[in-house]
Amino acid sequence: STHPLAPFRSFFRRRMPTLRWEVIGGGDKGGILVREGASLKSAETSSRLSTGAIILELERAGDRLRYSLVKGSGPAEGWISLKAAGKDLIQPAPAEEHPAFLSQQLPEHVQAAVPEGRDFPGPKGQGFGKDGKLKMLYLHGGGVNKTIAQMQIGGLVRELPDKKVFDWTVWSGCHTVPLGWNGDFSLKTFGNEFSVYFERLPYANCQWETWDGIDETLVEFKSFLKLNGPFDGAVGFDMG
Repeated sequence: STHPLAPFRSFFRRRMPTLRWEVIGGGDKGGILVREGASLKSAETSSRLSTGAIILELERAGDRLRYSLVKGSGPAEGWISLKAAGKDLIQPAPAEEHPAFLSQQLPEHVQAAVPEGRDFPGPKGQGFGKDGKLKMLYLHGGGVNKTIAQMQIGGLVRELPDKKVFDWTVWSGCHTVPLGWNGDFSLKTFGNEFSVYFERLPYANCQWETWDGIDETLVEFKSFLKLNGPFDGAVGFDMG
């Protein structure tokens, strides 16, 4: 039978780019050429990326692609060309090489860096919402509130064939911030109090950025899940 979340999964898949590729070029040369940078004048790596390798797309610059190696042999990361002499060097990876919905299997060369975890006692069954609906958790972006979150959910599910099968719960961060905390006063019509899950200090994306308040948020979130779970699924936006 069709999984009840199948329409939701298809909705996302239509909007997600093909991130995994299979190397099909270089069969007569021991693989395809890899360079350290996007420029064709950048240094070549000491080895080639093997034909048949599965790679994860990280970014693009014109007809150049930066990848991370998932399966096969060759440099763990680097830049390759999409075509050579008019012929494709890569193609979308086979379906079985794509990870589960909205998750990505870690490349082999970084799996050793991930600590082993305990088996999570997942809930049995499905349809934990009211009247057997799918109980969904929504974690909104930083600096908004539940009113804005409900609008975001509306936009998210607008094209789904059956919106009524979902029962949404919104969880807000435990740290409040005033209107204009980030220099944006356009949300004035939605109130004067908003929330974040942590504060990014001294400012976002700096090299020494710290997440002030994240530990308290995780403690609060754990308590929230114990009191309100289980959920059939979760969706996070931006900071969420």
